[in-house]
Amino acid sequence: MKKLPIGISTLRDILEGGYAYVDKTAHVLKLTGSGKYYFLSRPRRFGKSLLINTLAEVFSGHEALFRGLHIHPHWDWSVKYPVIHISFGTGVLRNRAELDRRIRHILKENQEHLQLAGEDREDVSSCFAELIRQAKIQHGQGAVILIDEYDKPILDNITEPEIAAEMRNGLRNFYSVIKDSDEHTIRKEESLFGGAPLYHLGYPNKEVRYSLNEYLLEYYLTDQIQERHSVYQAFMKNDFAALQQRFTALFASIANGNYRKNPIAEYEGYYAAVMYAYLCSLGIDAIAEDASSRGRIDLTLRFKLPSGQKQVYIFEFKVIDGEEGALRQLQDKQYAAKALEGRHAPRPAPAAAPAPAAGDLRSA
Repeated sequence: MKKLPIGISTLRDILEGGYAYVDKTAHVLKLTGSGKYYFLSRPRRFGKSLLINTLAEVFSGHEALFRGLHIHPHWDWSVKYPVIHISFGTGVLRNRAELDRRIRHILKENQEHLQLAGEDREDVSSCFAELIRQAKIQHGQGAVILIDEYDKPILDNITEPEIAAEMRNGLRNFYSVIKDSDEHTIRKEESLFGGAPLYHLGYPNKEVRYSLNEYLLEYYLTDQIQERHSVYQAFMKNDFAALQQRFTALFASIANGNYRKNPIAEYEGYYAAVMYAYLCSLGIDAIAEDASSRGRIDLTLRFKLPSGQKQVYIFEFKVIDGEEGALRQLQDKQYAAKALEGRHAPRPAPAAAPAPAAGDLRSA
């Protein structure tokens, strides 16, 4: 039985390494023969990087690699195209200057791979345009541009709106070169309605449908985005006063009709459930009933700092007249030991103000 190519995104490694491979080159053939620009949207681990690598191998004319596969007898292997491969999958970029340096490095690697002689330009867009132009002149064929992890610099900074906007503008400026370099890239073979390609857009699967709906909801619900950013920043800055204010407002917003005629507000689980649901709705990594060797932690929050270090908040909920009981349990049970063993930097969570007419809540 052949091995499964788990985590391998290089076609050559799969085929020459004896891994199982489902021949998808018929789709590659159809893709390359029916259009010019493609945006491939799939969830993570759906094989996008492997497809990009397969396209690179095909356009580079590596005929021997495809013997026995569907595309082999249908492709003109005598024609080799200059392939420009761009990927932002490695590392994390934290500002526009780092993005521009990474782009220059990527362009330099492509220039050396294609054996092109080029001069340094003032900005990355000019460098990219010159690379595309020189690739066609040197190789006699339009360039094939393959981009992987195109939006990772934005997603890596999604919790920092200003930095994310800088990354978006930088990438927009960079990618705009492709359309303006149309004459130096390979052209589509067929067109519809006077040269304008016709596309039918749909959902490829349920995951994309749900993700798109969630994205659109977040886009229109700007208050939720602002709330998420404010709470996240409060945790990052250890601003316990701001957190206490928000938690107090959260419980104050719950209509007393929900607990006026029942004793639910007398139970710790009520407060724990509300907090868990609230924090999860903001996209925070929250673990309820977090098991440890010393007992169960009511709620654990995990954050990754910009420096790469991890930070953990531990919550214990008590319906009492003071916060001593919750703090005492945290200390007696040594709940922080689990975080310390995981090389996290635990911090006590702020005390939450009581909800109106709902007993006294303290967490630590």
